Amino acid sequence: MRKNNEKRRIAIPLIPILLLLILLIVLMVNKLLFKEVEAKEETNIISNNIINSSFLEGISENIIKTNEDIISNNVQTDVVEENIVFDNSEVQSSSNNEESSEKSYNTNTHTLSNGETYQIIGNVNIPSLGINYPILSKTSTELLKISVTKFWGADPNEVGNLVVVGHNYENTKFFSKLPNIKQGDIIKITDLNNRTIDYTVYETDIVDPYDTSCTSQLTNGNTEVTLITCYNHSKERFVAKARANM
Repeated sequence: MRKNNEKRRIAIPLIPILLLLILLIVLMVNKLLFKEVEAKEETNIISNNIINSSFLEGISENIIKTNEDIISNNVQTDVVEENIVFDNSEVQSSSNNEESSEKSYNTNTHTLSNGETYQIIGNVNIPSLGINYPILSKTSTELLKISVTKFWGADPNEVGNLVVVGHNYENTKFFSKLPNIKQGDIIKITDLNNRTIDYTVYETDIVDPYDTSCTSQLTNGNTEVTLITCYNHSKERFVAKARANM
């Protein structure tokens, strides 16, 4: 009888210990599961950010260049740039065909040596900075060596936000002088109907390379233009936003 009582006395303290061990195991498992869920959520956030900023790939990869790339591209830019001229008379005559349902610049296609095609859809002129370039219809690595390009949004002088991007070679080429623009400066945009509209700069900013807010088409019915170039040795982007004086 005494032996049985001793066994019970010895067994009783083991129960709380076992319960404590089980509790610790449960807590550890929950912690591991929580970390796994947290990791998945973080992955989803990163994936969403990549998706949301995927259409900025042209800016991050084509405009944001290292100094070595800029130096190597300068020679080619000097040669190719001379071949691009915004001919008002040519685009005006080609845009008079009202029966065509396509945009007029589709009839004026240029082809690069690599087979890539593009159109000239307008012209951007900033008198205060001496910037005056044709706007090419799309953005690519090769086209950015030729002129400034349409990256996103509305066409020239149409309701919405025309986003135009260009290299900053830190000299006088393309948008190199754009960071010197001031609020109140005038940006002149000419479209294929030979119509030139003045836009007044209302905001300038320096943003992260993957900040997509400047490309928004929510203009409240206004006609706007956003000019973007690299800044601070390619680590950030300089943005100038202007609204049409209409």
